[in-house]
Amino acid sequence: MLHFLCLVIIAGASACNPKWNSQVLPVSSVDWPWLAANVNGTLAVELKDLVGENAGLLLKDSSGAGAGKGDCKLVDKGFWGAELQCEAPALDAGVYSLFLSGDRTCGDTSYKKVDGPNVTIIEPARVAGVTPAHGPATSQTKITLQGTHFGGERLSCVFDFFAGPGAKKTAAGNPMGCSTTIAKYGAKLVNGTHATCTTPRWPGPEAAGAVCSPKMLVRLTNEGHVRSLEPVFFTFDLESTLIV
Repeated sequence: MLHFLCLVIIAGASACNPKWNSQVLPVSSVDWPWLAANVNGTLAVELKDLVGENAGLLLKDSSGAGAGKGDCKLVDKGFWGAELQCEAPALDAGVYSLFLSGDRTCGDTSYKKVDGPNVTIIEPARVAGVTPAHGPATSQTKITLQGTHFGGERLSCVFDFFAGPGAKKTAAGNPMGCSTTIAKYGAKLVNGTHATCTTPRWPGPEAAGAVCSPKMLVRLTNEGHVRSLEPVFFTFDLESTLIV
């Protein structure tokens, strides 16, 4: 409890801790250094020690100019160590150098370059629709995605499943849904506006009282890193015996 209270007090302090003008954060890795272009994102940075209650992020472009900043939240992961969850600003596609400050209130001089991979911001695929938009629940369906900005050597379709209306809830208050929550299959690029892939079968409910929605979210990745953002769905044609 004392440890928790200490964190709250430090996080709420407004005065700069001058040690961060010379010290660097003990970064062990950057979890996923790829973000979608022109939308706000989150960058997860793993730390060796639980420090940096007022940490901040700075991204610089190839010329060395500051492109944008974001605040970081320090998360105690217990046995798994510590993590900074940093807000990343909406930026154009490109490669950016990552700088972190242990205390952003200390100003620009406290931001130090992080050794390791740069942050790569990728233009995501823009999916406008899928054809056909529905198909049988008991078999796979080949679909064609239409949109813009399709490309890259590693292209894949990501399918997300959700709980349907009337589902029972777990002790934690989460609705009970499908036996699988996500699936990922390779996609074939036709051209910059079309790609094809094959859907999974409808997974069905995870347990008694669960309701697996027949609507499945379809997303496309560019280079295997950044997923499309548009809400495009494929609907499984369920028999009445499957819905109950």
